[in-house]
Amino acid sequence: MFDGTQWVPVAPGKTFGPEIAFSARMSAKYDEPIGIIKFAVNGTNLAKQWDPKNPAALYAKMLAKIHAAKQARDIEIVGMVWMQGESDGKNADMAKNYAANLEALIVAARKDFGGTNMVFVAGRVNPPKSRFAFADEVRKAQEDCKLPGYAFVDCDKLEKKPDDLHYNAKGMIDLGNAFADAILDLLKNSPAGM
Repeated sequence: MFDGTQWVPVAPGKTFGPEIAFSARMSAKYDEPIGIIKFAVNGTNLAKQWDPKNPAALYAKMLAKIHAAKQARDIEIVGMVWMQGESDGKNADMAKNYAANLEALIVAARKDFGGTNMVFVAGRVNPPKSRFAFADEVRKAQEDCKLPGYAFVDCDKLEKKPDDLHYNAKGMIDLGNAFADAILDLLKNSPAGM
């Protein structure tokens, strides 16, 4: 896993995400190093904060981390996982534009990361509707994306913490396995396959 400066072994720390189970499943499938570049920021929206056209957005910071990872060792990016959308589900306009914004993100990432065949898997969000009134529009956009090499994973049955928003440890493990299975399935039929 690239820590921002160097590549280090993946291991859980004080907190962890789906990368632990994801990396274990991917490593079991391939007899070669699997690298992960994690860039995650909680509570952010795709509409503005991840906008690839905005040089001050999180997308630009993620791209800088990817460039640093490429300088640290020779890598090929074949897939990306995306767990985001709840914040857009709080705003009617952001939710309405989520489909177009998701496609724009995927197209930009494929261009900027150096792989037009890069597969992309999104986790379909399932926040509480009482706090995220427009989440169904975001979910529909995640389900309906028709770009080649795209899939979504169903997060509806993953275990959550008491806040009914964030996943607990078992939920994170199951999410990592679901992401890996979806990536592996897409890579079977993709020129980006490993």
